[in-house]
Amino acid sequence: MMNLVIKNGTIIDEKGRIRIADIGIAGSKIISIGKVKTESDILIDATGLFVVPGFIDIHSHNDFVITKKTPFLAKVSQGITTEVIGNCGISGAPYTERTLPFIKEWFSLIGRKGMCSHWFTWKRYLEVLQISSLTTNIAPLVGHNNLKVMAEGSSNQMKEMKNALYSIMEQGCFGLSTGLIYTPGVFSKTEEIIELAKVVSKFGGIYATHIRGEEGKIIQSIREGIEIGKSANTSVEISHMKVSGEENWNKTEDIISIITKKRKAGMNINYDVYPYTASSTTITVLLPLWIREGGQGKILKRLKDISLRKRAEEEMSSVMKNRWNKIIINQVNSSNNRWMEGYSIKEIAEKLSVSPARFLMDIILQEKGMASIVRFTMSEDSVKTFLKAPMSFIGTDGLPGRRPHPRLWGSFPRVIRRYVREENLLTLKEAIYKMSTGPAEKLGLEKRGTIKTGNFADIVIFDLNKIKDCATYKEPTLPAEGIKAVIVNGKLVMLDGKFTGATPGMVLLHKAL
Repeated sequence: MMNLVIKNGTIIDEKGRIRIADIGIAGSKIISIGKVKTESDILIDATGLFVVPGFIDIHSHNDFVITKKTPFLAKVSQGITTEVIGNCGISGAPYTERTLPFIKEWFSLIGRKGMCSHWFTWKRYLEVLQISSLTTNIAPLVGHNNLKVMAEGSSNQMKEMKNALYSIMEQGCFGLSTGLIYTPGVFSKTEEIIELAKVVSKFGGIYATHIRGEEGKIIQSIREGIEIGKSANTSVEISHMKVSGEENWNKTEDIISIITKKRKAGMNINYDVYPYTASSTTITVLLPLWIREGGQGKILKRLKDISLRKRAEEEMSSVMKNRWNKIIINQVNSSNNRWMEGYSIKEIAEKLSVSPARFLMDIILQEKGMASIVRFTMSEDSVKTFLKAPMSFIGTDGLPGRRPHPRLWGSFPRVIRRYVREENLLTLKEAIYKMSTGPAEKLGLEKRGTIKTGNFADIVIFDLNKIKDCATYKEPTLPAEGIKAVIVNGKLVMLDGKFTGATPGMVLLHKAL
């Protein structure tokens, strides 16, 4: 007897064929595709619905929120069954008692009010994940910033980082991520990252990078990522590919051409995108580099110095010019400043009768750096061009919080609704490859990413005519519609938009080549 049968669904199988078939599931696996007559505990009528492999979010920041007792539903509610955490150079582990403040900064940003469970080591973090209420499978990366902060002050910083990374890769980590606009990664040399990526290469892992610049320096930043991958002989994933600033939008085709040439030459390089024209990140990235050096504590100390504030105000006013109106204060921690949420820095500065740069420094001090912004700096045509290219995957890049970017709850249904159904930019098969099969191949996930007998039953069932993202910038946590069911490891997690209570997600471990 099977525990779950899906009847009459329109499936996209492992060969890319679209056909109507039943799917029989026993335990965590698909055991039959065709005409299933066996009885089951659960029967889902998928007549007129698409049945596809569960979506894989290759760029997630759920490292901390998934360790809560309450299951987190933003991802599974939109059809995601596996997510890659530890992106942009920051991961849930490792850290030490000395570097705990670095981790607490990120906990505060995502709404944990500075509280942090003390797992410290990578081994302990994996143990915590394994007993957590997981609604999705988790494939972890380790953050370069974690390693770098831990090694600060060491007599041989590089050796310490490499040793730590080697041990973590031995324990099944999928690779290394960098966040080269964040402290302390922003101060790292290319040679340092190459040496670390060589460790990853020994295990057949990936190097995922938030590159150094997505504006004027984007071409050289892309080339740096390529240089690191080539020198270390490792697979490269460029995070949340975008071109920011109208003056840079014309570089989109050049970037795709550069990457295409490297792929034709045999390099394993991809990038992920989210289907929105606004980005989101921490507010401190707007400050000059010299203020950000040394971390949050030193940032706040420098911003209290009148002479340094004056210097910073002059620099930011010159660099930012007319861009302040495109930067929205998305989330703050203090209740006193919540009236600012949803307004641009320019609007708030005018209301307070101060310069935008001065307001920026004031709000960072008031919020102790724990505020997030949304920036409308991207072109719809550029987003579509990046999305259409064959080397692209889909990622949410959403930071959990009280007011997240809508991509956290809506990215995958938005691709299908907007770019498959409405604009015909992608065929459904192309979209499924970018959202499921391609990422599984990139990561080396065995028996996932396709509808195939013997594979794990990670499945999403949806109505192509009704699936849509509902999350907006004003109401960013509205769940998607049009999804009939989401199945993870053979267990029904979502049915008709409602959580069943099942938490069958697994911690996936990378198998070294």
